[in-house]
Amino acid sequence: MDQEKIFFILTFFLIISSLVLIIYSVHVIRISHEALTPPSARVVSVYLCNGKVTITLLFNNTTPYSISIKGGNIRIVQTNQTIPVKPFTLYKIKDVNVSAPLLPCYVSYSTLGIKGLICGNVSENKVYITFYCVASIKIVTYVKVVHVSYFNGTANVTFSVFTPLNSTVNFIRCIQLANDNLSRFVAENFGEIHLNYSLPYGLHNFTITIHFPTVFYNTLEKGYTYTFFTYVNLTCHYLYKNVTKCLQVYYIFTVK
Repeated sequence: MDQEKIFFILTFFLIISSLVLIIYSVHVIRISHEALTPPSARVVSVYLCNGKVTITLLFNNTTPYSISIKGGNIRIVQTNQTIPVKPFTLYKIKDVNVSAPLLPCYVSYSTLGIKGLICGNVSENKVYITFYCVASIKIVTYVKVVHVSYFNGTANVTFSVFTPLNSTVNFIRCIQLANDNLSRFVAENFGEIHLNYSLPYGLHNFTITIHFPTVFYNTLEKGYTYTFFTYVNLTCHYLYKNVTKCLQVYYIFTVK
């Protein structure tokens, strides 16, 4: 009889122990069957601007951990230029811009092949991000006014032109100078002033003298804000074709 009691008691404890282990495994021990996607990078844009080729990289960290990027390099296939990537911490998604000097040969390309090798650490474990992309080139050309002086119907205007291509400033037209505070025009010239300035790629400043046939005021008053407005006709000389643009340019300044 005592042996039967001992048997039943041991059996009861074994059943209880099995139930505890089952409950523990369900609520505590969790086995993940999800596949981890490795971190990645890709090129989202390539701009030719300000004497540089600027490449924007999009890094995507798909892991639940932050990645300490130690650095790396990207290489432009066509020119063999190598650009370093500086260290940063990657949590989820991050844009990173890298730049290289602008070479004349870029004007003959419509796309660039870009390779990258980036090294980082996750909890002291090495991580490598590699990529290869073919990206379209976007050319940024701008014309702006940086200085205006005016007296007795004549203005001296300094233009600043950036173009990554050889270009020609053909003419300006529809020129107006207005007093913003009084909402009044100071002078107007609706004709065309032909310039035909040939410019190599890069940043260039030039000053022109403008005579206004229609004059409302001879001087600019101190403390007032003025707007100079015009259209600039610009031709960009690509390798196999020319593209002409008409750019709207205005300059707001206050006379001191």
